[in-house]
Amino acid sequence: MAKETKPVVDKEETFDKLEIRLGRVIKVELETSTHKPTYKMTVDFGKFGTRISYGRFTKHLIEEVKNRLVLGVLNFGSTGTGVMPNPVNRNQCGQ
Repeated sequence: MAKETKPVVDKEETFDKLEIRLGRVIKVELETSTHKPTYKMTVDFGKFGTRISYGRFTKHLIEEVKNRLVLGVLNFGSTGTGVMPNPVNRNQCGQ
């Protein structure tokens, strides 16, 4: 177990700055240009628009991923999944 912890930060300095929104996966397709199996998902964030996100959870069928609710952080910079940029950081919320 780690003996050192990260310094305490103020909520206002960190969490309040994140643009966290609920969205629904409206389209899922297998991305073939990556080294590992990856899904390319179109996520609808309502009045915040649609965003493309990539995820390597292909053990789930496309039908299981489509229409899922996800949390997305809309104001993080793009992250990369192999050769593909990933403009939305997301967590699965369930149905």
